[in-house]
Amino acid sequence: MDEHPAPTGRDDVTTASDLVRRFRMWSDRAESQPVYISHRGRPRLVLASVEMIETLYRPRDSDGDDRASLDETFVLSRGAAVARIDRYGFLDGPHTALAALTGIGVSMLSSLRFVTLFSIQSRSAVTDLIAAVSEDGEPRSATAGLLTEAGDPRQVTVALAPRRRTTGIDGVVALILATN
Repeated sequence: MDEHPAPTGRDDVTTASDLVRRFRMWSDRAESQPVYISHRGRPRLVLASVEMIETLYRPRDSDGDDRASLDETFVLSRGAAVARIDRYGFLDGPHTALAALTGIGVSMLSSLRFVTLFSIQSRSAVTDLIAAVSEDGEPRSATAGLLTEAGDPRQVTVALAPRRRTTGIDGVVALILATN
C-alpha cells in the first residue's frame, strides 16, 4: 500500500509535500499527463512536460489555426517565411521556414535579433522599419539583403505589420519574400 496517497485517490493529484518527497515519480508521471498539485487542500499548480506546455502555448492566428502549419507551407515555397518579432527585436516562436530560407538552424534562430539576419548595408534600414511600425502601427515594406549560410546575401522584400495585443503593439510580424 502507498504510504503517501494522492489526496483525492486520483493518480494525477498530489500534495506539495508529497511532490517534494517523491519528485522523481511525479515528474516521470508528468511526462505523459499533467500532475495537479494541491496546497492546503486546494488545487494550486500543475506539473507538466515542456512539450505539453509548448503545445498549449503555441501561437495561433485569429482563426485558431496553428501558425506552425503556415510556417510549414512557406518551407515548401522555398522563397518565403514569416517571422514574429518581440518588442525587444528577438525572434519569437518556431521559424522553420526562416531556417530553410537562411540555412540557419531553428535553435540558433531562437537566440538572434531579427536585424542580425540582414547584411550590414541593410540592417539600419530594417531597424528603422521595425521602429516605425512599432511606433505608429502602420505596415511598411522594403527590400533588404538577407544573410544565408551560402555566404552571399539574398535579395528579399520585408513586409512588416504590428503585432497588436490588448495592451497595444507588442512587436511586429514580418513576411520575408525572396526576390531572386
